[in-house]
Amino acid sequence: MPPSPRMLAAAAFALLVATRSPAGAAAEPSRDVETYVLFALEQLTFKGATGCGVCGKILGGNVGVNRVDPAAFTPLLSMGGADNSVLLGDGTEVVADTMRLGSGVDAFDVFASALEPPGAATIRHAGPLPFAAPIVAALPPFPSFVPGTTPVGVPKEGSASLPPGAWGAVVVGDRGTLVLAPGTYDLASLKLGRQSRLETTAGTVMRIAGSLLVGNDAVVGPADDARFFVRSDGVGANDPSVGFSRRTEFHGRVWAPNGAIALGSMTNLFGRFWGRTIGSDFNVNVNGPPTTPPPPGPPPEKDATLLHSAKNANEGANPDLFVGTQLRAVVGFDLSGIAPGTVKRATLVSTIDGLRPPLGWPAGGGTITVHRLLADFTEGNGHTFGLPPPEQARGTGPGVTWNCATDANIANLARDCRSAFFPGGFLAQPTASAAVTNGLGGTLAFDVTADVHAGASGWLLQKKTGSGQIAFYSKEGAAAANDPSLVPRLELEFF
Repeated sequence: MPPSPRMLAAAAFALLVATRSPAGAAAEPSRDVETYVLFALEQLTFKGATGCGVCGKILGGNVGVNRVDPAAFTPLLSMGGADNSVLLGDGTEVVADTMRLGSGVDAFDVFASALEPPGAATIRHAGPLPFAAPIVAALPPFPSFVPGTTPVGVPKEGSASLPPGAWGAVVVGDRGTLVLAPGTYDLASLKLGRQSRLETTAGTVMRIAGSLLVGNDAVVGPADDARFFVRSDGVGANDPSVGFSRRTEFHGRVWAPNGAIALGSMTNLFGRFWGRTIGSDFNVNVNGPPTTPPPPGPPPEKDATLLHSAKNANEGANPDLFVGTQLRAVVGFDLSGIAPGTVKRATLVSTIDGLRPPLGWPAGGGTITVHRLLADFTEGNGHTFGLPPPEQARGTGPGVTWNCATDANIANLARDCRSAFFPGGFLAQPTASAAVTNGLGGTLAFDVTADVHAGASGWLLQKKTGSGQIAFYSKEGAAAANDPSLVPRLELEFF
């Protein structure tokens, strides 16, 4: 049986590995999809530059195809040519089971099981190196949503602002402008005319059931972290789900797992672009999202301890948050400027008060659990529990107690609310748990991603049964210690 094209390509590839892979090169490519600026599930084609010295650049991220190639050499990734240059940034990777790289390609690291033509491309650092495809086994999540039915139209040369919500087909006429706000938009489709503008901001999330089409010389931005989820409903097999026309400038992160992304011609693209297939015409530049770290998570808006032994007392200004069999703690954050769909992971972190280490726990320790709050609460300004008499104050005005999410008058030690906080103020099923032993120090972390995706911004910490008590710094305690890192915090990782 004569050798297959893939076998020939693989044999030639094997001869290159020993001579073009420096010592210390990475053993395999990045398996973190977040590092990929272009990521195709099935196939990717990038033509490169023609007669344009500042075009054909892919900077700030890796390029990859996830699919495992069948026995025949396809290839799954094609890039550049003899007369079409492609420059990939330092520290980046080109990754695909099978690929064709033209002589105009200048790459940093290359990972492939078969490469043709062998030796054509410039590889500045390492490769070609074999790896086991696919790149990732689990794909990035795609949100479930229902678009609206009310169409939105911006007339030619007109302008409008659109609030978050569910809408039908959105069309921006030539030279028109549509201004978006932070928040989530569920659209039937989105089409931008020539020289039009779609103005985004940090926290803008576009969930599009059909297609996203951007006309010649149009601009989408300036937020590089605006999210565009494109589901491809009703889009033909040969039509793009995401299409950029000539000279488009686009800022954002696109995920179209069921459709094709057409990168256009002479376009400047900023963000990340993930789709079933990806293709480009000539003279396209792709720039990854900024490498600056994401901003820290929001500080706690409010926190308090709830006392079973004093059900109408408020501890909103106590320097500690106590959790024990008869003690519960609540904490809430202001997430109004954060779209839940942009959050990849949310972690609630509490710091143990080193002056009050956990005590009274059984020999094997125990657990505390975190539960999603179903009711908002008022912090209050009381502080008595665990404090010497000179530092105690019952507090005045409204505040949270064991009995009330908001007790109208915490000074009188009576129940001043219509409905009880417990039961019913939180989900009985815990979101997460953590182990506690006597003398434990440091922090406890709880994965509350599912709660944030559900729109929650407050949690209850409790110990259901058994002996033992633990104290965490409250925001007042962290302020007294002059150490902001001690506050209860919600660490957010974004897509």
